[in-house]
Amino acid sequence: MLRCRYFFIPQHGRNVVMESKDVMNRIHLISKWQIISNRDEIFREMEKPTFDPRQTVMLETSPGIESVQGEAMGECRIEKSSTDYLIIKGILEQPAILLVTDSYSKGWRVKPLSGSSQQKYQVRPANYMLMAIPLSAGEHHFRLEYKPKAFIVGKWISLTALIVYIIFIFIAVRRSERLKQIISKRE
Repeated sequence: MLRCRYFFIPQHGRNVVMESKDVMNRIHLISKWQIISNRDEIFREMEKPTFDPRQTVMLETSPGIESVQGEAMGECRIEKSSTDYLIIKGILEQPAILLVTDSYSKGWRVKPLSGSSQQKYQVRPANYMLMAIPLSAGEHHFRLEYKPKAFIVGKWISLTALIVYIIFIFIAVRRSERLKQIISKRE
């Protein structure tokens, strides 16, 4: 479920590398979901042999879209990616959940880009630890980025401190020049 392809397993005093062939992609469109708010219940449901993370996603709150059962959902693809963001584009024939198999954190934000029929997106926890983005039918183009509030506050504090530092340097240089002028006049 977490895109883990290789496993290191200790056997007879050395590590053996095992490769999993059944690895999920980074994004999946899923049309079926269950709403379960209790962590233990989510894990119990995912433990069942019938649970398939490619077919069903566990959400803690309602996604705000209607579930439509059917095969023709549409497609989504990653246009560009980095450690801090993904730019995703897609066309959906019916509402679906975009499951992103990266770890969920409250710091993830979604910004619609030009060409998107949906003007507001939300990142929600899925399967307790992954990300889900509810998508309506239509065209989608958005940027999913990791930008926690602490980063933004820290950036502004750092910029303010830098400006104050530059001002103090400027004042110190001006005072030094004045002192040099006063000393040179006395000589």
